[in-house]
Amino acid sequence: MNNCHGITGKGFADFNQSFKGLVSLKSIAIDLEYCNGITDEGFKLLTQDFEKLISLESVRLNFKECENFVDKQLENVCEGLKKIKSLNGRLSLKMKLCPKITDSGLKTISEVIKESRSLQEIKLSFAGNTKISDVGVIHLAEGLNSLDSLKAIKINFSLCSNIGDEGFIYLIESLKKHRSLREIRLRFCECSKVTDKSLFIFGEVLKQLENLQDFAISIRSCKEVTTAGILYIGQGLTSAIGLRELYLNADGCPKVSHESVREMIKVLYGMIKGLSIYNVRY
Repeated sequence: MNNCHGITGKGFADFNQSFKGLVSLKSIAIDLEYCNGITDEGFKLLTQDFEKLISLESVRLNFKECENFVDKQLENVCEGLKKIKSLNGRLSLKMKLCPKITDSGLKTISEVIKESRSLQEIKLSFAGNTKISDVGVIHLAEGLNSLDSLKAIKINFSLCSNIGDEGFIYLIESLKKHRSLREIRLRFCECSKVTDKSLFIFGEVLKQLENLQDFAISIRSCKEVTTAGILYIGQGLTSAIGLRELYLNADGCPKVSHESVREMIKVLYGMIKGLSIYNVRY
C-alpha cells in the first residue's frame, strides 16, 4: 500500500475481518511507506485485531517517510502489538525519515519488546529522526535487556544528530547478556556526538559474544571517532571464533588511520578461518 496518499485507515477494520480464517498465519508484513493520510483511529485499527492471529510469530511494519506519523499514532499501533502472545520471531519497524517521532516513541516500542520476551530478532530503523536523543536509546536498551533469547539485532540511527555516547553505551551494554547473539548490525552514520568512548565499551562487550557470526557497524562521518576506537572493535572481535562476515564503514572519519585499519583487517583475517570481509570503508 505504499505511496497511497488517499488511505485514511478506515478500511483496516474490513481488512482485519480476514484474520478469522488465518489463525495459523505465522508472519505478517504491511508496507505503508509514504502513506501520509492515515488518521489516529486508522493506526489504532491497523493492529487491534492482531491478537486473533494466535500463531503469529513475526511482524514487519514499514512507516518510512510517513511525515505526519507521530508518537500517539505509534502508541496506537503498539497497543495492538503488545497483545500478540505468540510474538517470538522477528519484530521489524521501519520509521526512517519520520521526523515527528521522539524519545517517547522509543519508550513505547520498548514496552512492546518487554511484553515479547521470547523475540529472537529485532530490526528497527529511525534514520534521520532528529528528535530522538540518548533518552530514547536508553528506553530501547531497557527493552532489549529484558529479552531471553535474542539472536539478531539490526538498528539504524544514522543522521540522528542528538544521539551520543550515553545512548550508544546503554544500547551496547544491553547486549552483554545475550551470549547467543549471532548477528549485530548497527548504523550510527553522521552521529557527531559518538566518540571512541562508545567503541571502547563495544569492544569489551564483543569479547563476551563468542557465538557472533555476522557483524556490521557503520559510523561514517562520526568526526570524533579515531583509530584507537576502531582497533578496539577489532580486538573485541577476535573472541568471535565463529565470525563469518564483517562489515565496517568508517568513511569520512578524519581521525581514523587507513593503514591501521588495513592492518587490523589482516590480523582478523589471519585469526578467524573462513571470515569474509566486505565493503570495508574508511
